[in-house]
This record gives sequence, C-alpha cells and structure tokens, in this order.
Amino acid sequence: MQLGLIGRGVWGGVYAHNLRAMNVPFWQAGRNFRGRSADGIIIASEPYSHFAIAREFIKAGVPVLIEKPMCMNTADATELLHLVNEHAGIGMVGHTRLYSPAWRAFKAHAQHVGVQSVFATAGGPCQLSPWWDWGPHLAALCFDLSVDPVIHATNTPTPLKVVVNNMLAFDDPPTEPMPLRILLSEFMSAIAEGKPHSDGIKMGLRVVEFLEHGKDYGC
Repeated sequence: MQLGLIGRGVWGGVYAHNLRAMNVPFWQAGRNFRGRSADGIIIASEPYSHFAIAREFIKAGVPVLIEKPMCMNTADATELLHLVNEHAGIGMVGHTRLYSPAWRAFKAHAQHVGVQSVFATAGGPCQLSPWWDWGPHLAALCFDLSVDPVIHATNTPTPLKVVVNNMLAFDDPPTEPMPLRILLSEFMSAIAEGKPHSDGIKMGLRVVEFLEHGKDYGC
C-alpha cells in the first residue's frame, strides 16, 4: 500500500514523520499533486483548500483522510458527505483524540455511568483561531459522548480537558501507541477492507456545523 500526502506545512510534516516511523510508503506534495496516484490520500494542506482537494479524490474513488477542520463551512462539509455516500467511498477526518486509547477507555466508563453534561476546554498556539484550531478536537470529543458540546477554546496554553457530569475528568494524557498512528492504521485497514466508510465524514460535518453555528448550541 502506498499513501499520498498533500501538504508541506506543519501538519504535513507531522503526518510525514509518523508515516516514516510506521514504515508506510508514501509520496508528499504541495499544491502540485496532480498526476500522482495512491491507494489513499491524506489531506494536510491549509484548511481552506481541504474541500476542493477532497472532492476531487472522492469523485475519483480514492479514500481520503482529511486533517481537521474538515472544511470551513457547513455547505462544503455536507457536499463531501454526500459524495462519499454517492461513491460508496472511504472518508476519515483527523480528530486524533478520538483514537486515543485513554479516551476510548474514558468514554466507555462515562457511558457506563451515564452522560448528562459535558464541558471541554483547551488552548494553545493557533494557525487559524482558537475556535477553529482547538474547537474541532473539543466538539468531536463531546459529540463522541452523544451530548451537544459546551466548549471553551483559547490561544492561551491550556491542557485539553473534558469534564462529564461535573465530576469525571479526562485530561488527555500521553498514550502509546500515539493516537495519530492509530488513526493512520485504521485508515489503512479501511482501505484494505475496501468497504464504504463515512463515519469520519459524518463526524466532520457535525463538527464544522457546530463551529460555524456554535451560538445555536448556547456556546
């Protein structure tokens, strides 16, 4: 299996580092990616370019893994989900915290207790804004617990934290294997199985819709 990686910025470098560590063959390109082929494509370019690039590959039947935020507006995110379903494609999004073994264990415990409310907070350096850089992680974690998010994103260094029922707290501890490598492994497994996979795009749409219309959720 060979993957294609589009993006030479910070996140392109992060993906490239992890693919090398996993001994996964891949090529990396910037905007001049046309004419290249791969079994799956990772889109880690600037967020404003995600939609156009993803649409092109989904229409061609190529599995895509899109770094968060998936898109910058709900209309584009909705179209990507429609295309993935129309072409019975594979689409995943880089909400990496969802793939953390520590998060998955916390989620199972929280659901056993019964989730009534969730508050999430995080902050740090941003490329876009705190809302669009940290918000996708926080919203995805809240949605993963099947509760509408109440979140706080800031550009001040703040550890990612999720509090359930004002009692249970997840502090995003370092885990092994790294969540991004689990995401990449599951992306490659989906490609190998060849079955339609749209759950990641569905989550991406929910997250983008929340970020675009966050006030509708009382945030």
